[in-house]
Amino acid sequence: MPWASLMVLHGAGLRGSPSKRRSVMGKKRDQDIVEVISNNDFTRDLFRALAYAVIARCGTMQHLRRIVNEPELQNKIADLIVPTEKFSATVVYARPTYDELKRRFDYVDSAHRDSDKEFNIVFSKGVSCDNREVVFEYFHMGCTATTHELLAEIDRKGFRPALYEELLAFAEKYPEEQKRYRITALGTWSGLPQAANLILAFAARLSFDANGRCLILGCLGIDWDKNERFLVVRKETTKPTAVQTKVEGETLPANHYRVYVSYAPMPSLVDLEKEFGEKNVSVIFDGREWKLEFSCVGMDRTPGEKVFLVHDFGRAWECEEAITWGLEQRTAVAPKGYRPATHEEGYEFQKAHPELFNFVAPGSFAVAGDDVRYVACLWRGGRRRVLGDEEFYRKGYANNRCLFVSK
Repeated sequence: MPWASLMVLHGAGLRGSPSKRRSVMGKKRDQDIVEVISNNDFTRDLFRALAYAVIARCGTMQHLRRIVNEPELQNKIADLIVPTEKFSATVVYARPTYDELKRRFDYVDSAHRDSDKEFNIVFSKGVSCDNREVVFEYFHMGCTATTHELLAEIDRKGFRPALYEELLAFAEKYPEEQKRYRITALGTWSGLPQAANLILAFAARLSFDANGRCLILGCLGIDWDKNERFLVVRKETTKPTAVQTKVEGETLPANHYRVYVSYAPMPSLVDLEKEFGEKNVSVIFDGREWKLEFSCVGMDRTPGEKVFLVHDFGRAWECEEAITWGLEQRTAVAPKGYRPATHEEGYEFQKAHPELFNFVAPGSFAVAGDDVRYVACLWRGGRRRVLGDEEFYRKGYANNRCLFVSK
């Protein structure tokens, strides 16, 4: 099923701003930690043990303060305390029949009947499907999170989500694991029709209940429970093979452009209409608040040169699909992937390259109407250049390209 037909939303009532979702996530983390730190005896003993270990290495309070001030050090300590579980299984990248699945599991959701047609690789595209031994790990956030927050964090940690066939191989070799956790493979998605032409996306999921070992589906439009485990595979390091082209005396991959971004406040609607012409500027540029899409939160806003990518998918696409695609890419100029351009970056990019048009900048959005999110776009109609808008959750952008920035 093509991506344009998938509607991977945060569900009714779940389209709140990313900042609100993160505040809820923070509260849930704090509630768990409070149970530990409220135990004064445990906290004292923990600090004492750590302090003695530092003193034994001729350390000082300055070294202890690093634990408070350096998140990376905190993560390293946690990694030492909590051992990483690793699993290895031989994966045959062929999908079993529905009858075969029913022999392997006590219950199989009927959506797995036509797995060849219904399940498509979305996030882990480009992965080799040669039969081989694969090493798996569990990933979990320790708090509730949306699908795209999970995918961004999985990517940041250097992993990719497991594929459908990989989940099945894991389940066959480690049948007891799904009794411990619900385990989901986010690398392969299925789109199932709902009411009113709505199509939601799902991923294959292992669980255990009164029926026994189950192969079911997990909806990607929900907030995942903090106890959910996601099967992941460490990414293979491959050398980028982007086509090179000369741009202003510098060698950059094709469709990449280096542009200085000032991050100055956007001009007023009146000034923008002087630049683009009357009625050629969307009302969303009237000075209302713009919010960052989750993958752009915390982005570097220091004025300077940025490397942009104007990507043409060659088909209809969706903002969430494009964002996921960008985060997954690795090139010589974007070793950490690409994030979507914001409306400010899109505006400054078009000033530097007026010859380019028909692109969307989904890295930020403004709300209008009935809580509808709109993103900035630039298109051309005849001789007119229009600074317009598109709905973030629109089902497909057939004629527009997507503007990215190297992370």
